[in-house]
Amino acid sequence: MRSLPTMTKRVEPMPSPPVAPAPDRALNHTGQRSWSQRADQTSSGVAAISRLARNFTGARSIHSAGLGVRSRIRRPYRRNPEGPPKRQVSRLLGEGYGSGMAASARPAPVPHIALSHVPTPLEPLPRLSAALGGPTLWVKRDDATGLAVGGNKVRKLEYLMADAAAQGADMVVTVGATQSNHCRQTAAAAAKVGMRCELLLEHRFPEWPAAYNEGGNLQLDGLLGAVVIGYDKGTDMVDALDARIDALRAEGHRPYAIPLGGSSVIGAFGYRTAAVELLRQAAELDLEPSEIVHATSSGGTQAGLIAGLALRRSNVPVLGISAGGSAAYLEPIVRTLADGVIERLGVDRSFGPDAVRIDDTHVGDAYGEPTEAMWEAVELCAQLEGLLLDPVYSGKAMAGLIHHIRAGRYGPDDQVIFIHTGGTPALFAYRQ
Repeated sequence: MRSLPTMTKRVEPMPSPPVAPAPDRALNHTGQRSWSQRADQTSSGVAAISRLARNFTGARSIHSAGLGVRSRIRRPYRRNPEGPPKRQVSRLLGEGYGSGMAASARPAPVPHIALSHVPTPLEPLPRLSAALGGPTLWVKRDDATGLAVGGNKVRKLEYLMADAAAQGADMVVTVGATQSNHCRQTAAAAAKVGMRCELLLEHRFPEWPAAYNEGGNLQLDGLLGAVVIGYDKGTDMVDALDARIDALRAEGHRPYAIPLGGSSVIGAFGYRTAAVELLRQAAELDLEPSEIVHATSSGGTQAGLIAGLALRRSNVPVLGISAGGSAAYLEPIVRTLADGVIERLGVDRSFGPDAVRIDDTHVGDAYGEPTEAMWEAVELCAQLEGLLLDPVYSGKAMAGLIHHIRAGRYGPDDQVIFIHTGGTPALFAYRQ
């Protein structure tokens, strides 16, 4: 029987359909011209992605967010159904990989293309709630976004892939660790819209079993047609991405760089819209959340949630349980990205100094390394609710939530929403 592709096999994707050409500077975010100075290029790029969208989701699946905040926040729900490297915030964000054009006096449109199954369910967890004896727990099933086993990154990629096409890119390049959920979903999104995809993966645990270094997400990367390039543990992946983008440009390509986790201002728009979706669902259920809890690592998911809640003047707090970086490292990244989303929309809105809350005490020895508390959380959710968490992100986030319940953070009348960010394929790469 023929085996599925793995990291050892480079799988060249099928030729991508032509996309609207763009000047070289359009793919280099730092020091770019504004959207208002590039109206002709923008309109041709959006027309190109509109054609792509109609091929698989219908003509109404493509829109731009940001012009008329009230209507643009609502429209997405009418359409068809890794630990960060130790870099400065300014370098990680820049004017930003995947962060679009430079700011102009007028709010810039943010292209969007539908790739996910949304709205994702908001479900109660009655047996887990009873077993823990604390608040009523709910789960937002962003593991069920659909694309290539789903996960939270699909929401970000709906904006990032649209931005790439609008800029005339012919391929996307991103970075992650060996079992990166983000890289798997990027490969799937690229396949969906007909772009080439390169994944630059840092192999942090080469001594681990073959299941980790050949299976799980990595096996799916090859199956989805991505070209995988491996790097040794400790490689500066920001430098690696910069160098690869330069090399591809020199070869005549028009690459679009997506940062770690898809966490740029453009990517964070995915969870700005998710926050609005969640508030609507909670209102329909007459649910008043005491807190929203989720895994945080590269910062984009948390930033988008904070921005989206602020835009709707919601006071629901968000707690990010770190899967990798320290709170001191992640907090300025999350704050900068959330500010960037609001600024991009041109809305007079802000969030308080205490809005960015990160608990970094459940990481364990390092990003990606299992903990006993994580395995307990994974087993409890599987055996009580039939809910599969992953060992890297959602498992550690749930472990953090369980810790806080046992420590008395919540009362019996509280209702807490846990956002399941996906990552199921990684279960097959880990052995307890």
